[in-house]
Amino acid sequence: MVDDNDSLDMGTGDFTISFWIKIDEADSSTKRIFRKGMADGFILVGYTDAKWNAYAGSGTHSLTFNQAPVEDEWTHIVFRRETNYSGNSNKIQLSFSINGVEEATQIVNYAPFNMSNSQELVIGAQKGDSESAPRGGWIDASLDELKFHKRFMSDSEVTSLYQGELAMRNYWDVGF
Repeated sequence: MVDDNDSLDMGTGDFTISFWIKIDEADSSTKRIFRKGMADGFILVGYTDAKWNAYAGSGTHSLTFNQAPVEDEWTHIVFRRETNYSGNSNKIQLSFSINGVEEATQIVNYAPFNMSNSQELVIGAQKGDSESAPRGGWIDASLDELKFHKRFMSDSEVTSLYQGELAMRNYWDVGF
């Protein structure tokens, strides 16, 4: 768990979250790669043996991509939220990219949730009573370069980030 920090609060604005993951074993139960916040106003990215899912506020602000995660291979994931989509303050775009390619997009006809909260960032488990006893267990995976960007990266920036060409700037590295 990473203590709350203002750098992790995405507010109601645009954001891009990126990371590398190597899943050792995926099964049919939902695995949470990370979560920040509870109820309305949370960010969550997870997977099962058959799909990826991401949330930016609630179930109405979610995205599911029906592709099985690849086991035993490093995979680059990017989850983005663009607010004020097409000039409409009550419309957002969520997008999910794998290895530099946008795989799923969802247009949501609601104003963005405020993603600022005082909750810690929980990595690799549901929130539990302690780091040593998480409810739901730990994911069977390795995670690297988890980054929170407080802006919507373009498709070309996402591709560059995957290819390692984007300068390491304008993000907060969780550093675990």
